[in-house]
Amino acid sequence: MDSLVTSSLNYLITIEKETTTKNAVGTPIKQWGALCTCYANVYSKSDSLLSLSEGQLSNTSIIFTIRYRSDIDYSCRILFENIYYKIIGLNLIRRKVGLKLTGVAYNFK
Repeated sequence: MDSLVTSSLNYLITIEKETTTKNAVGTPIKQWGALCTCYANVYSKSDSLLSLSEGQLSNTSIIFTIRYRSDIDYSCRILFENIYYKIIGLNLIRRKVGLKLTGVAYNFK
């Protein structure tokens, strides 16, 4: 059974959520805003290189373990050490004790 050891939450991460606002003329604008900054346990699941015609792209999958939050979903992204990670997996640890977020390095522009 998974558990959450709070002393292992030793890396600071930022979780961002995309929001839509309107500019002065009413055109929708999508922006990323910080949802929370929290401590996490960070575990690298894999690191491989994908060959592309222009070069190589790192395909890094990382598992972030954090305290439970109900406002985190697949539309969020994680900022860790100046790299953005798209959330591809959300796993609940016991009954609202923690979350395991699986993220893949992604170039958000």
